[in-house]
Amino acid sequence: MKLVTFEAGSGLRTGAVVGDALVDLTAAGLPAGMIDLIAQWPRLAEKARSLAATIKPEFKLSQVRLHAPVPNPQKILAIGLNYADHIEETGLPKPERQTWFSKLPNAVNGPYDAIQIPKVSSAVDYEAEFVAIVGRRCRHVASADAASAVFGYAAGNDVSVRDWQFHTPQWLVGKSFDTHAPIGPWIVTADEMGEPYQMRMTAKINGEIWSDSSEHLVKMSVDEPRLRSKIVSDTEAEGMLDGHAICMSAADPDSVILAVRMGLFRSKNQGKTWEDMRVDRFSPFTYGRDIKVSPQDPNTLYACLSVAAASKDGALYRSRDIGRTWQRFDKVQPHGTLMSVSLHYSDPKQVYIAARYGEVFGTQDGGESWREMPLPQGVQHIYALACG
Repeated sequence: MKLVTFEAGSGLRTGAVVGDALVDLTAAGLPAGMIDLIAQWPRLAEKARSLAATIKPEFKLSQVRLHAPVPNPQKILAIGLNYADHIEETGLPKPERQTWFSKLPNAVNGPYDAIQIPKVSSAVDYEAEFVAIVGRRCRHVASADAASAVFGYAAGNDVSVRDWQFHTPQWLVGKSFDTHAPIGPWIVTADEMGEPYQMRMTAKINGEIWSDSSEHLVKMSVDEPRLRSKIVSDTEAEGMLDGHAICMSAADPDSVILAVRMGLFRSKNQGKTWEDMRVDRFSPFTYGRDIKVSPQDPNTLYACLSVAAASKDGALYRSRDIGRTWQRFDKVQPHGTLMSVSLHYSDPKQVYIAARYGEVFGTQDGGESWREMPLPQGVQHIYALACG
C-alpha cells in the first residue's frame, strides 16, 4: 500500500493512495496519526487494505496538501557514503564501517513544500535518499532479521548546508536547518516494495536528471555491528583527508597548499600543522577541487571551488597574492562540479576548466569571455584537464 499523511482543511489525517486519488482512512475509523497507524498495523492492515479496495476515493491527490508521511518522527538517522557513485565522486575508499549521522526532527518537511535557504549561507546542497521507516521498537537485531523491522520505504531529500556541516567534525547543525528533510510523498509498505537494493533512485531539477543512483546502494558486510559508528573521527577524516590537489609556489617556497573538501589549507612546516586559508571570506563555495599556480606569475593561484562532491554550484577563483584574497574568475554555469583547471604554459590569458559531467570551458582573453569546447559524444565524466 501507499500511505500518506494529508491535510484537506480539517487537520492531519492518514490516507491510502489509489491511482491519482486517496481514500481517507481516518474518516473510516483508523488513526489520524501515522505513528499510531504504524503501531497498530498488525491488527489494522487487513482493514486498511479492504477500505482502499472498496471505498470510493474522496479526494484527488491534487486537492490535498501532502505532508511528510511521518510528520513528527522521534529521530532521523542517516548513513554517509552509502552509494557507490557518491563514493567514487568523493575519491574516498569504500568505508569498512557505517558512518552514521542524524538530522533533527525540526528539519522534516513535506514532499512538495518549499525548502528555506538560510540567510547565513548560500552553500545549500541536495541529495536524493532512500528512506526506511522502522515500524517497531527493537534492539540487538541480527542482520538477517533487520528487514522485518522495516514498515515501509519513502523518498527523501537530504538537504545540507555544507559550510555549517563542516565547521566542526560533527555534522548535526549543517544537516538540521528547518525544512531540510523533505520526505514522501508516501510510504510504500515493505510487502509491496520488493528488494530495496534493486530500486532506481534519481534526483531531478526542472525535469532534468542530476543524479541517478540506480543499483549503486552499498550493502555493508553482514558482520557489520548494527548502529555502531565513530561519527566524529570518521567525519573528521572524511573532511580533512579527502584531498584533491596540492601545489607549491616559487613566491613562497616554504609553503604547501592543499585543496580538500573543507576548503584550502596551507602548511609552512612540512605538513606538521595546517592553516585554514578561509576562502569562505571571498566565496560561498568552499569545497576545494583543484588548485594550480600560474606558470608565468608565482603569486597567482587558481582554485576550483564548489559546495559539494556533486553539485552544479561552483566557480573558478583567482588569487594574485598567493591566496590571501580571492575573486571569482570564470563566467560560466556548468551542469556539474568544476573538477579541474588547466593553465597555458606560456600564455597567461589562456585558462581552461573542466566540469564533472563532460563539459570543458576556456578563455583566451584573460577571463573576459568564455566559450564551451564540445567533447566527443559519450564523454560523461571528467576528473582532470591538461593544457599543452
